[in-house]
Amino acid sequence: SNAAQKNKFDELIVSAEEKLDSGQYDEALELVAKAKKEYPEGSESTNSLNENISIAKISTEALEQAKLQVKDKNYVEAIRSLNRVLKASDDLYLQAQSISGEIRPLAVKAALTKANQLASEGKFLDALNIISATKNAVGSTSELEKAKAAYDAAATKEQKQKRATAVSKMRAKKDGFTGITWYRDRSSPI
Repeated sequence: SNAAQKNKFDELIVSAEEKLDSGQYDEALELVAKAKKEYPEGSESTNSLNENISIAKISTEALEQAKLQVKDKNYVEAIRSLNRVLKASDDLYLQAQSISGEIRPLAVKAALTKANQLASEGKFLDALNIISATKNAVGSTSELEKAKAAYDAAATKEQKQKRATAVSKMRAKKDGFTGITWYRDRSSPI
């Protein structure tokens, strides 16, 4: 009976590996769970296979999502999705790295275009945020660094101006004892 159980276990594992190879991850996970339940002694091999299936599933989903994002020209998000492809899935990882290398320059170009548009509208903080988000996803490039330097001073000035405007709309009360100025919204009762 134990030998028959072991043979059934081996058959389930082989079937699960075939499902894994064909990209049927959910079915493969079900077969592994069934094998684990029927032959608990083989849990070490089922755990390893379970992990491999999960890695392949996560990586495949991330790669597919990235391809859709590239199609929509959402390059920064595509790079983030590609970064979720795990090294343990060799072929998928190499494919993700190749796509990532191809779209990095496109992501930089799109970010610079959008940042320039925002800057021309006087929205330097938004332009700087786009540059920073792209830099976080793609890594630092000379173009992004130049744009950051160009928008930094204007963004700081914009931020100070927004802060000054907000403070000017508040009620100020200086505490004579401590020298602290307290600011409150004009609509507050006290």
